[in-house]
Amino acid sequence: MTPITGYIIVVSLFSIVSILIFHFFPFSSYAYVILAIYIIGKLSEIKRNDFLSLCFKEKKLISIRITENLLCTFPFVFFLCVKGEFINAFILIVISIILALFKYKSTINFTIWTPFSSKPFEFPTGFRKNFLVILGIYLLAGIAIYVQNFNLSLFCLILVFLNSLSYYSMLENDFFVWIHNLNPSEFLIRKIKTALIYSTLLASPIILALTIFYLQNWTYILFCIAYGYTILTALIVTKYSSYPYPIPIQKSLVLGFACILVPPFLFILIPYHFGKAKSELNSLLK
Repeated sequence: MTPITGYIIVVSLFSIVSILIFHFFPFSSYAYVILAIYIIGKLSEIKRNDFLSLCFKEKKLISIRITENLLCTFPFVFFLCVKGEFINAFILIVISIILALFKYKSTINFTIWTPFSSKPFEFPTGFRKNFLVILGIYLLAGIAIYVQNFNLSLFCLILVFLNSLSYYSMLENDFFVWIHNLNPSEFLIRKIKTALIYSTLLASPIILALTIFYLQNWTYILFCIAYGYTILTALIVTKYSSYPYPIPIQKSLVLGFACILVPPFLFILIPYHFGKAKSELNSLLK
């Protein structure tokens, strides 16, 4: 893929997702600012900045850090301005400049307890890496329910499943597939079953709160849960349909297009990639 094609695709996806968020969720500007701060906060990681300090003098380093923070923040600021959220856009610019002056560790020195078994590595590993993200989603859901914003609380429920998708981005060594005493179909079904159970466990606080406060809207709640299950299943079978190689960009684009714009298309992709995954795993699992 040429760089210009990648730029066009990234800008298009960013615009589509941003439009959908602002269209369906009235308080999305706050979540938008938090998301931008989370992204630029990654640039302040201490190891990364220690390396940069070896390459540049202090004044040069500060100017570089401010520039890259502003560049990463620009798409969010631009879209906030388009939506008339000038105060939030200004606050985001100020925070991005301030964060450029600091550095911190993005890791912690103790092991976080997880409610998951250690055997399927995806959820314990992903939960520990994204622990603060999960807390942020829970906090946002609590605020949404407190201000009686049902749409935003549903969005938080979907965010939990989207966060679970990131746990399956890591491609494990073929040894960790081979050790399973299962045939390809059994292996895939177990992976999907584990993902659905554990993602439900992560989403259970929000599901319980929605059930208590919005029981009359139970059909929408069930729809979001079913949507989360579907995209998780689609990602898992797509991942192993290309194993032991990463998901090609073409498959990623088709999957993203189906998840965001045409969810019913997933019911065609899932059985197709399930069959491909069985073929790819056949050499390791018999």
